[in-house]
Amino acid sequence: MKTPRNQHYVPQFYLRQFATEPGGDAVALYNIDRNRHIPVVSIRHQCAEDYFYGRTPEVEHGLSQVEGIVADVIRRVTAGCAPPARQSRDARLLAAFAALQWGRTPAAVRERAAFESEIRRLIRETPGLSSTDAEAMERRHFPPVSEPGREAVELISQLIASVDDLAVGLVVNESPVEFVTSDVVVVVNNTWCGDVRGVGTNGLGSRGLQMLMPASPRHLIVLYDSEVYKLGTRGSGQVSLTVTDDVQVVNAMQYRYAEGNLYHTGSAASVAAIDRLRGGARAPRRSEVRGQRLRDDDGTEILHVRSETTTGSRFLRWMPVRRAARRVPLDERLAVRQSPFTREWAADAGPVPAELAGRRFKPTQ
Repeated sequence: MKTPRNQHYVPQFYLRQFATEPGGDAVALYNIDRNRHIPVVSIRHQCAEDYFYGRTPEVEHGLSQVEGIVADVIRRVTAGCAPPARQSRDARLLAAFAALQWGRTPAAVRERAAFESEIRRLIRETPGLSSTDAEAMERRHFPPVSEPGREAVELISQLIASVDDLAVGLVVNESPVEFVTSDVVVVVNNTWCGDVRGVGTNGLGSRGLQMLMPASPRHLIVLYDSEVYKLGTRGSGQVSLTVTDDVQVVNAMQYRYAEGNLYHTGSAASVAAIDRLRGGARAPRRSEVRGQRLRDDDGTEILHVRSETTTGSRFLRWMPVRRAARRVPLDERLAVRQSPFTREWAADAGPVPAELAGRRFKPTQ
């Protein structure tokens, strides 16, 4: 099996959802750094790098198979203007694809490297740990990475099940402005934990997690913690947006976290909407990761590493927090969701996670 050189970290089928002509192979591009609109570019050459997943074909071939299945699901959802049934095959495929897409971009690769670098620093600075022991720990936990793109896919594939409990909803855009997408596609958010400081709240297992993935200029797929948020009436999981500002909030999140490019249909309304985003907040290109030691009252210590780059807590007016969730104190919002994945993980991990459950950890300094 021949390995293609041009390997995409955003699927071509996905970008065709925003093509300048229905079913076409071209899309309109806005480059943020250069503040430049390009009316037509070939989808084939977007969001791709030479041998991003390596020089063997297994990962690229596996991703192609997954993308072919998910492409049909997204077309069904957008054509029917309705979210898939809870825990249905289509819902679980969309959740898995969103997690996979979130973890396979160059930004995700950089973030993983930054996390590892910060953990290495914390290990080396452990009081009483010799340099020899520290080096041995680093070699054991962080072997050399020769194909970062491949490693990123393998890592996120192990975590996909952690979003299996999230509800999958659909936002239908009936406003004058279209949704745009970017070279990251999936944006994570956590309105519920917006006032929490000092710890990460946008991990795949976080309570209150929201994952936003534009599926077309008129559709947005949302994964969300349904114990925290409501979407639509009577648990429908669907809402329509008629107000331009609501759509622009979503577009602004794509603008903030994009590597460098936004993609859209090229309509005059989309160009004008992007122009209104110019100068808005942008996440730093270099991954900003903070690590600290947290200690329980009896001296048990853990290493906590969080991203300062992907932290997001934008208020989404169309996805309100449930009344019961609003009453939960801030310091109780940090636990992982109680999904089958987290229970299985705790069982596999042995006694340590059980011993840590329910404890309150504080910075050591």
